[in-house]
Amino acid sequence: MLQAQSVSQPRISDMRVHFPSGHERYIDITWTSLRDQQGYWMGLVAIFRDVTERHHKEYRIRHAFHLLSSLMEEMVHLPCK
Repeated sequence: MLQAQSVSQPRISDMRVHFPSGHERYIDITWTSLRDQQGYWMGLVAIFRDVTERHHKEYRIRHAFHLLSSLMEEMVHLPCK
């Protein structure tokens, strides 16, 4: 059995994947390389997570914040009674 002696600092990447059907998904990838005792590269380990729903929720929150900011900006210009 091979055993890694060192693991590099994990790296995180986000990517958007387009499918031929027209759908798209957002994928979060966390990966790190594995090295032996001499420091030679042995391979890598990667974890793929579908974060499409999180991405959509974040978009809706940003959109709602933008609408609220616009409404508040309009209220500043209303005359006081």
